[in-house]
Amino acid sequence: MLMLSTVTFPATSAAEFVKKAIEELTNNPYPEFTKRDYYFKFSGEGLVMYIIYDIAAGNEEAALRDINERIFKFSNAIDGFKPTLEPLIGFEDAFSLINMTAPEQ
Repeated sequence: MLMLSTVTFPATSAAEFVKKAIEELTNNPYPEFTKRDYYFKFSGEGLVMYIIYDIAAGNEEAALRDINERIFKFSNAIDGFKPTLEPLIGFEDAFSLINMTAPEQ
């Protein structure tokens, strides 16, 4: 299962965010069944971070609970922290929703 988290926070909170993220990842590493990729950009609202979670089958409930607990911690600790979390579907699954076979990539 793929999940996308989009997090926005003011640039003035960036140092505080990095400090909190290092502390959290050191003291509470992600479980093995939750792989992540991080991407960043700057916008008019500050820093935007995209995290794509790849959750191993059979671990969805535990992973989503863990991810939401982390989001909640940051929401309470970082001023201006605005998170979202939403499911993603892959290329082939998107085609199957409209009863089509995905072309070869």
